[in-house]
Amino acid sequence: MSERPGPLARLDLLFAGATYAHENIADLHFLAPDDRSLQLLRESADILLRQLPALAREVRASEHVWAERELLDPVRAAETLKRIEAEVAAIEPDLRALLRRQSLIARELRENR
Repeated sequence: MSERPGPLARLDLLFAGATYAHENIADLHFLAPDDRSLQLLRESADILLRQLPALAREVRASEHVWAERELLDPVRAAETLKRIEAEVAAIEPDLRALLRRQSLIARELRENR
């Protein structure tokens, strides 16, 4: 299997970062559970499971088109990949803002332990 193209690899890394952040937040919550930590854990879960996928929905759809075209029509696959690059560039600031929010959540949980 070939390496994933740049914009898809960046998207994968952002999702991996959000997953890691959420796992860290869950660990911090379980060290000292209270109502506030539960609220923050739920917010992080919402970021990971609802907000990030919603932002990336169109990119993921384009990714499926690209994967098919990569095998059957490399010229059109390259065009699709250019569209994916533009789509990722458009949503990346919002994705990064959500990851920053998770960092703030983790910081709050660490400070309140």
